[in-house]
Amino acid sequence: MAVYIEYVLLDNIIIDYLLLKYTFLLVRGESGFWRLLLCSFLGAAFAAAMPLVDLPQYAAIPIKLFFSAILVFAAGKFKTKKSYLISFIAFNLYTFLLGGSVTGIFNLFHLPLDREYSVGLVILAAYILIKLAHKGVTLLYRRKNIYACVNDCEIELNGRSVKAKGFLDTGNNLYDTESNLPVVVCSRGIAFALTDGFKIKIPGKYISVSTAVGADKMLVFKIDKLKIYNRDKVNIFDNVLLGVARRAFAESGYDLILHSEFVGGCLC
Repeated sequence: MAVYIEYVLLDNIIIDYLLLKYTFLLVRGESGFWRLLLCSFLGAAFAAAMPLVDLPQYAAIPIKLFFSAILVFAAGKFKTKKSYLISFIAFNLYTFLLGGSVTGIFNLFHLPLDREYSVGLVILAAYILIKLAHKGVTLLYRRKNIYACVNDCEIELNGRSVKAKGFLDTGNNLYDTESNLPVVVCSRGIAFALTDGFKIKIPGKYISVSTAVGADKMLVFKIDKLKIYNRDKVNIFDNVLLGVARRAFAESGYDLILHSEFVGGCLC
């Protein structure tokens, strides 16, 4: 039985460390290795002591939540109450997702928890699952932030009108150096629809742009109007260039990267 308790303690120390580490990675909180490790030992000791106390379920849950609140508080440095609350919620979310998943995997494959190799299996499963959970939560969080700055848009060119989703990118400061007009970047699908599959000839040119991999050329052409819908208002811009991206926006949820000049006319 003593050996089994050692296994449980080792598992809990490492799992608590992973939970705390990825909590602070998610919220971009301030912590440190030794602080996280010490709190992981405290968390493991608490988890080992809880079964020794005969408590009803309705009393055990508040006690666990209270201890997790103390653990998160001790593990990080918080400038505001809001940042602490977000960290507390994230920690318990990861704990819930991880605990149920690891238990489910071991039950599914009828794996014992009281063997030497079980320690490594639990840690491996916990590491993989927390990585997947972190990736999923981060993706949802980022998409939420992106959608908060996505506007319904409409582009008009030579009597043709195409509706699109536009994301306000405050980092997009791309201008055409000759005309000094702002450049809105669109997906190839939008350009395809505006030009009827590039069958309609439009006066355009290539401008130099800087990308993550170096310098590149982008096809740009002037459009008649860009309409940006902001709730019950519509903002119309008629001195805009449309640049065609070489690469797709890859499930981004938008078709246009709006210029930072349009901040006043967008949701953000």
